[in-house]
Amino acid sequence: MATIYPTASIHYTKSAGDPSQLLAPPYDVIDDDAARTLRDLSPYNAVRLILPEGKAPDRYQLAASRLRRWLTEGVLARSDKDALYLEAGDRSEGDEVDYPDIDLRVRFVDGQRLYVHKDDTPY
Repeated sequence: MATIYPTASIHYTKSAGDPSQLLAPPYDVIDDDAARTLRDLSPYNAVRLILPEGKAPDRYQLAASRLRRWLTEGVLARSDKDALYLEAGDRSEGDEVDYPDIDLRVRFVDGQRLYVHKDDTPY
């Protein structure tokens, strides 16, 4: 069984702009047209980090320098505390996930993970 530990995160700050203009789907489902559309939304759209323009290895160097610049400029910030992040969903057609607030407790019961709200009601 895997042991999972909290870790520091990097997140957008309010100065980055409207979150709907910043987020991108996972890199492996973004085609070239979608990448262009996402880049046009904001100079800080996540696609600029996960699918940078150009060819390897230059594109990865571009993403690394962009990440450092966004941190320096305050577009991105490191978290003050370590955290765990849950990614839910399977990326299939019609898959929908809503993250208004994280309200989750995970327990291991009889060798199984039990996902419940913080008040112990099941998901």
